[in-house]
This record gives sequence, structure tokens and C-alpha cells, in this order.
Amino acid sequence: MRAGAPALVLSLLIAAAAEAQESEKEPPPGWRVEPFAIENRSADFRLALQGYVQADFRSFPDWPSGEDGAGLHADGFEWRRIRIGVDGRWKELSWQLDVDPASQDIREGKALRDAWVSLRLTRSLQVRAGHMKLPVSYELLVSNAKTDFTERAAVVEAIAPNRDWGVMLYGQVRRVLEYQAGVFAGDGSQSQNRAGTTGAGRLVLKAARWLDVGASYAQGGVTADPVDAEVEASPKGFSGWTESGFRFFPPPFVDGRRVRWGVDARIQKGPAALWAEFLEGRERRHGQGPSFEDLPELRGDGWSVNAWWLVTG
Repeated sequence: MRAGAPALVLSLLIAAAAEAQESEKEPPPGWRVEPFAIENRSADFRLALQGYVQADFRSFPDWPSGEDGAGLHADGFEWRRIRIGVDGRWKELSWQLDVDPASQDIREGKALRDAWVSLRLTRSLQVRAGHMKLPVSYELLVSNAKTDFTERAAVVEAIAPNRDWGVMLYGQVRRVLEYQAGVFAGDGSQSQNRAGTTGAGRLVLKAARWLDVGASYAQGGVTADPVDAEVEASPKGFSGWTESGFRFFPPPFVDGRRVRWGVDARIQKGPAALWAEFLEGRERRHGQGPSFEDLPELRGDGWSVNAWWLVTG
């Protein structure tokens, strides 16, 4: 069970905090014990428990949902996310591991989220290996715990890739250019629409203190299920759905190159901010016609714009 490691670390951190509170003795020299964290600044070491919970509660008084009670406006409560894990640092080495026990099917490994280790060589060159998000789409790279809206834009959910196993180089050059570039085993380790080996990269130009401009690109290959009279083939193309569960674009059958690219810009001046993003995805359909002929390339794109004003805080 993948949740075992965070649970063990959680127990150790809680025990350490409780022991430090009950004991009259000071911690060993150099060590500092906090709730759910231990740190040694002289050794440049820190280990901390991280996590958050998000839930949905829906109620529609005086609005019957039908005989089966399964309409889109049915009452209900749902644990959306229960993230728990650990992150740490020791000198130039850092790591993170977190899982989501609220995932629909833990037995298939869907509880795993981040599981990576990073090595900082210089400010402009760092290496990360493990299970992580592919560097495409600024909105996707922002944690669910830190997004300004309750849900991500539909275009991001439909086109942007997800987490997969891989190796990535990243860093910052002269404080004006940030980059991420990596090779991954696929574009979503928990998706049945997963592509094969995928390369992905992202550049962010810090044009001014108040302006960031970014561009992302990813490319991989999708292999269609073989034709078998006894086993039904599964479509592997892009699909789109709303947060209510309505699927407005079912996945088509695709085979061949899959490309994603996008641009985004973020403007922030004082308490006001504006953020815009455009994403496009393309998939080839080799041999997917009625007589196994090639079909035209599938293309999907979309954009989103967010604006906000910080009143206080």
C-alpha cells in the first residue's frame, strides 16, 4: 500500500513532537523540533509533514433530483482530495513524497502523486528524477492547494498532461529566464490514454517585475490498441468534461504523434493581477478509418483568463 511510508513518517514526527513537549530537557544541540517537522540548521537538514484536505458538499433544497436521485443537482458529500506526505532537504538534496487516500482506486496505484528527488548543482542547473508533473501549462503546475479558483479551467483538464515517471533538468538563468526540460515514460501514468515516451519543456521569461511570459511544449507517441475480435479496443484520444461530470467531447481513436503546446502570461501590479493561458493539442490518427485508412489530425484548443484584486491580507 503506497500510503504506508507517509503514515510511518507521520507517526515518527508526531511522536518526536510529543516527546519534545513532555521532556524537560532541551533537544540535542543544533536540532529543532516543531509540530510535524524536525530541523537541524547547522547540518542544513529539514524533514516535514505536509498535507491538506478538500471536500465538496452539495445541497439543493426544494429541488427534487428525480426518482433515482442521481441527477447532476443531487445532494451529496465528496472527499475531493486528501493529500498527505513528506518533504525534506539535506544540503543540495531535496525530496517529496505524497499520496491521496481519497483516490477512487488505490489498488491501481492511483493514490500516488509526487515521488521525486532533486539535486541542486548550481542555481542554473538542477536535476529531478521520479514521479512528477510534466512541465506544460502554468495552471497545471500550480498545486490544487494554491489555485485561486475551486477548479482548474476545462481546457487545462482536457489537454494538459499529468504526472509520470521521468528525469528533468531545470533552473534559473540570471534571474530573467527559467527553464524546465525532461524526458518521461509517458504523459500520465494513471491514465488509460497514456502516450509512450514523451519529451516536455517549458521556458518562462521574466520580462519585468510585474510581467512573466511562458511557453510550453510536449511531444510523445500514442499506440492504438491492436484489433482483436475478442477484446474491445479502448480510445486513447483527448477528451473534455465539465466539473459536473458532463462529457462534452468523448475520446476518439488515435494512433501516432501527440503534440501539446501553450503560451501564458501573468501580470501583477500591487493588489491587482491578470493571468491568461492558451493551450493546443494535436493527435494523429493513422489507420483509424473504416478501412484502416489515415484520418485527418485531431486538434483541440482553448484559452482561459483570470483576474483578481486582493482586498486585504
